[in-house]
Amino acid sequence: MRRCHPPLLVLVLALAPLYAAQATELVHHFENPSFGGNPLNGTFLMNQADQQNKFKDPAQTRNNSPSQKSDLERFKERLQQSILNRVSQSATSDLFDQNGNIILGSHLSFDLNGDGAGDFSVTVDQAADSNGNVSIHISDGITDTILTIPHTTL
Repeated sequence: MRRCHPPLLVLVLALAPLYAAQATELVHHFENPSFGGNPLNGTFLMNQADQQNKFKDPAQTRNNSPSQKSDLERFKERLQQSILNRVSQSATSDLFDQNGNIILGSHLSFDLNGDGAGDFSVTVDQAADSNGNVSIHISDGITDTILTIPHTTL
């Protein structure tokens, strides 16, 4: 059996702390911008995810996306929006005077289904409250909304 030389062992142990370690600190850099990574990686990561995605959105396969609507359907939608815009402009013009000030105590009621009862109503308070605000009550028969706006008189 061989014996270890104690002076050599002592020398190695004495010089070990003087030897500089060759390690560096561990640094992690996030790639995903959602977790603090570079925002320029977002498009690349999204493209990679889209390429790997094997599932298709059922809504895109139906015939209801805007790019697949016929010219007649797009025309009907635009006509409907135009009519609704004109109706709302003429209706709300009864709530304001020539200077654009709200008319206190004004009331609008709409019969949408032709049964004679108001299905949608807009009512403005008779007078401003102590803070100078006016409340506008909007009701569709199911929900009631109250808008409070500052009242100014020119």
